[in-house]
Formats: sequence, structure tokens, C-alpha cells
Amino acid sequence: YHWFESAGLSSPSLYVPPAWAMGNLPKKNLKALPFRFYETQTGIYDAGADVFYPLPVAGYMADNRFRTQVLKVTNLICRLPFFDLFRIAIHPDDMDLPLENHLKKHLRSCRGFTTSGHLENT
Repeated sequence: YHWFESAGLSSPSLYVPPAWAMGNLPKKNLKALPFRFYETQTGIYDAGADVFYPLPVAGYMADNRFRTQVLKVTNLICRLPFFDLFRIAIHPDDMDLPLENHLKKHLRSCRGFTTSGHLENT
């Protein structure tokens, strides 16, 4: 959080822990930290309002056949019409893994992205 300030950038309001690993930290302790929102595997927790928002996540880090098949199914579920919003988890090696084309296609289908996958100003 403070690194952003010292670099002259706006401080983020969302904290994304490594692999969404929040551990056993009680929610009441989060209010004392500088972030308002915390990402978990199943959604976003708003510490300011003490509200949890379920939000599915699509992922593409499939380094073996089993994970590739599981992620294909869960990513299709995330894209079902009854989900208004979902998250896309992107890792540095995703473009070298079996679901690379699925990730590119998914990004192109999202509003606000160009065909190259870069966020447009919309």
C-alpha cells in the first residue's frame, strides 16, 4: 500500500493476496488496515461495509491435462449469463500454457478490451 504512495501513485483500495490466501485473519482486523477491499477465491470482501460479494473467477494457469479440463469447465460456468460480473486471473506464464488461446479469446470478448487484449479507455 505505502509503496504506491512513495512511487507517486494512487494507493489501491483492493488487496489481492498471493493465491487468494487470506488465512485465518479475523475480518474485524481488516478494518484497521489501509485497504477497503480484499479478494478471496470466491469473491470480494468490503471491509468498510462489512459485506462479502460473491464473484466467480476464470483462470488459465493449466500446467497439466487435469487442470486444463477443470479450468475449461469452471471458466465456462463463470461466463454463464446469470453472472453479471466475473474476474479473470492472469499469471505470467499463462501465455505459454495449454489454455493460451482460451485466455486470448476470453479477453477479446470482454467489453473494454481491444483485439490485442489491452484495456481501452471506455
